[in-house]
Amino acid sequence: MFRIAPPQAIGSAISFVDLQFSSEFRVDVGALASAIMREWIAGEPLVEWVEPAGGVGCLPHLTGLAGRDMDGFHRRLLADYGTYVGPGHWFDLPPQFIRIGSDWPTQTQLQRGLAGISGALRAELAAL
Repeated sequence: MFRIAPPQAIGSAISFVDLQFSSEFRVDVGALASAIMREWIAGEPLVEWVEPAGGVGCLPHLTGLAGRDMDGFHRRLLADYGTYVGPGHWFDLPPQFIRIGSDWPTQTQLQRGLAGISGALRAELAAL
């Protein structure tokens, strides 16, 4: 006997397939974003971090900015470089820490954001 599955079962099967594909895709995207972050940090002497064991966010330390107006830094980072990061105080950390979410829509956007942070750091230190 041939049976047609009820619409609920079809929807569940499609959702499961979508979820399985989505989670596999997210792992690949997350691994690529982590590699981009590692490469940037390795080449950026004004930033240090403890590399996270997982996830798509990190809390690097902006070295050399002690005593600086970090609220102003965040405003300039957004206004001049089009880059937004979470300030350290959101996470009960000193103001020289920032939260970078590396789960951006594209690799190019992530790389532009990291370049913006580097540019803002250099501009901040040049303004001494």
